[in-house]
Amino acid sequence: MIDAFGRTGIAFVALLFGIPYSRYFLRMRAIPRWPTATGLVTEASARQGSPVGSRIADAALLHYCSINYEYQVAGTTYKGWFALMTGDERTAFSVSEQMVHMKIPIRYNPKHPPDSLPTEKEVLGRKVFQKQSWLNPAVW
Repeated sequence: MIDAFGRTGIAFVALLFGIPYSRYFLRMRAIPRWPTATGLVTEASARQGSPVGSRIADAALLHYCSINYEYQVAGTTYKGWFALMTGDERTAFSVSEQMVHMKIPIRYNPKHPPDSLPTEKEVLGRKVFQKQSWLNPAVW
């Protein structure tokens, strides 16, 4: 039913999407088994928009707190980041002030230590965001 061109197209699409999504789902499944470390927040700043890069017009009304942290694995220092959705500008500034120099538990990929994320899904009662999703897996 499907000619050679169709089979080639299907194989191309399967490779184009199958490999990254497989890696994404395998990563998500492995995260609970990753070792933990303590991250030290080095910078926290209030930002306008969406932490996941949404282009929605309402994103101009949103605010979030962008957090950078450092952690050590086997004597080497690595950096990571995450964001906390705050809603309004005043709350974003308040959260950023609370976060500076805070210690947070993180998980890191033992095969690729720069890959890390906070162990908790919420920090200071706010949801943790990182710029990736199953729609756009950043696994390379």
